[in-house]
Amino acid sequence: MIQADFNLFSLLITPFAACALIGLSATATVGLIRLLLPVFRRYALARPNARSSHQIPTPQGGGFAVILVSFTVFFSYFHTVQADRLPTSLLVMMGASLVLMIFGGVDDVNPLPALPRFLLQGLLIAVTLMQLSAHTRLLPEDLPLPIEQILIWLALLWFLNLVNFMDGIDLITVAEMLPLWILIFGFSSVTQDIPLLVLSLCLIGALLGFLPFNWPVARLFLGDVGSLP
Repeated sequence: MIQADFNLFSLLITPFAACALIGLSATATVGLIRLLLPVFRRYALARPNARSSHQIPTPQGGGFAVILVSFTVFFSYFHTVQADRLPTSLLVMMGASLVLMIFGGVDDVNPLPALPRFLLQGLLIAVTLMQLSAHTRLLPEDLPLPIEQILIWLALLWFLNLVNFMDGIDLITVAEMLPLWILIFGFSSVTQDIPLLVLSLCLIGALLGFLPFNWPVARLFLGDVGSLP
């Protein structure tokens, strides 16, 4: 029954609907950033350091708009399809992302110690991985499941911190994430994973909305509030 519902609803993912999701997310992100930019300038300035591409303090926090808009558009889209039928693993992942967004926002304003941040990241990744089916395997013929999951956990922890580390360079986070979500959109189109397809469209649009503010010379960075989730 669930599969039938999603197959029926997939008829609404037309080129027009896809463009509308991207356009709405991009427009809303631009609007929210313009509204919040004075707040970012006052409370969340990124100071230049050895890896920065900017020479003066630059506001950060644009990731708040990217995550909030993309998730809001996503759930609004599924409001008419009974949101409780969305995959649990996807909802857990989005919930973990929101927790990271909150703690990242706190860290942007008042830097937190490294160890609690690291432990929180590891815990949220573990919780997310626990929602995956035991049949979701990368190397089932070569590695036992526990070893594979530990390696995936380490890879995700590394990737999360890589994106966070690179955020202070003009345009680099968009250059990393936009092709990745376009690729996920392509995969979800082939597999007819409608929730993931819609989420990818929303994030593509939100990243495009953030792009003008992050274009060299950047006027705004994602900040931990966006680069972590």
